[in-house]
Amino acid sequence: MDEISGGQSRGSPVPQSRGALNDGIRSMELTNRIDSAHQIHSRTFDLAKTQVVNALLQWAESSSGDEPDLSRFTDCVYIKDASGSIIRENRAFCDAFANGETMIGRPLSSDETFTHLDAVIMLGSPWIECQHFSSDAAGRMCALQTYERRLDEIEDPAFCILVVTRILGYLDKEEDVRRLSLREQFAVFNTFDDTDHTICRMIAEGESTKDIAAAVSLTTKSIENRRQRMLTSLGLQRPVEIVKMMVRLEENRLIGRRR
Repeated sequence: MDEISGGQSRGSPVPQSRGALNDGIRSMELTNRIDSAHQIHSRTFDLAKTQVVNALLQWAESSSGDEPDLSRFTDCVYIKDASGSIIRENRAFCDAFANGETMIGRPLSSDETFTHLDAVIMLGSPWIECQHFSSDAAGRMCALQTYERRLDEIEDPAFCILVVTRILGYLDKEEDVRRLSLREQFAVFNTFDDTDHTICRMIAEGESTKDIAAAVSLTTKSIENRRQRMLTSLGLQRPVEIVKMMVRLEENRLIGRRR
């Protein structure tokens, strides 16, 4: 299989505008920063996830009535049942993704990346690990390294999937957020749920906030909050920029054209 590369082609060089060239350089700089952060944390992340797994298995073998102690881990750690609902969590996870509140009994449905990772595990994979983009509870864009693992050894159907997530870095500076390329915006767009996708499409079609709210059965305030979170995640400043992004995604055949 040929490797897809963002480098130079083997044919004659294609002239690029200064703006396109600068965008490419900025995108490479952003990617390099994320890759560097990944390299710095990868070795300690391997150790951290091993410690979490060992602690859970030792807890299961002890047959004690106590809850598994996840509080001592600084990475985000939580456990899900077969339905995807969270049954155990640590403080780091609550602080990062739930504004300090508990997520027990609820799914982490705001990010489709985790849904896809869960599906891989439920299809029989013993574990999966990847690096991806997501948003924290405050809507800040961040790079994550996530490890998911089956918990068959515990022999309790409630303890189905272990998740360990490390925040590699935040892209919360204005100059960094603006540097997201179309490809990176598309990666972020793919983490949105179906409701967010519908909101983006309706914004691109010029629908009012009231009409969007009625279409997705949410309040206008909820639509405004979701829109602001998406703008932050996508590195955009105004709703009209969502329109421009959607047009570019369609033109590049990354999403289907609106009817």
